[in-house]
Amino acid sequence: MMLSLALFSAAQAAVYSSTLDIDDLSDYADQVVIGEVSMVESRREAGRIVTEVTIDVFETLVGSPESELTLTLPGGRLGGETLTVSGVPSLLVGHDLLLFLEDGRPLGFTQGIFFTDGSQAYPATISNPEPLVMEEIRRNLR
Repeated sequence: MMLSLALFSAAQAAVYSSTLDIDDLSDYADQVVIGEVSMVESRREAGRIVTEVTIDVFETLVGSPESELTLTLPGGRLGGETLTVSGVPSLLVGHDLLLFLEDGRPLGFTQGIFFTDGSQAYPATISNPEPLVMEEIRRNLR
């Protein structure tokens, strides 16, 4: 089953102006998954560049299991044109992710997107972030 997540209005980004910590993300998420980026493809939608990121889900920690998710994020590169949107991480094929989702969207605009190496998770939207221990995250979700 494919789930398309659209995140591209400036108004929507403004709604998520507060910073969410890991406890907030854990409390508000109705789905938490771990997976790997398997495809990244930019396209034009309503005159803007958006990027579809397909994630092969390895594990569902909270919520309904999915084998694949597709995030549609604002920005990207299409031909010679690049649209960079503040707060939207650059996701590449092969990145392992931990995602905190609510109603099929990453929490806090993109604050619910973390890079992971299996033992630690790093917020994808923060430069030089402090790592979080995956085992502690797992314990807090149960």
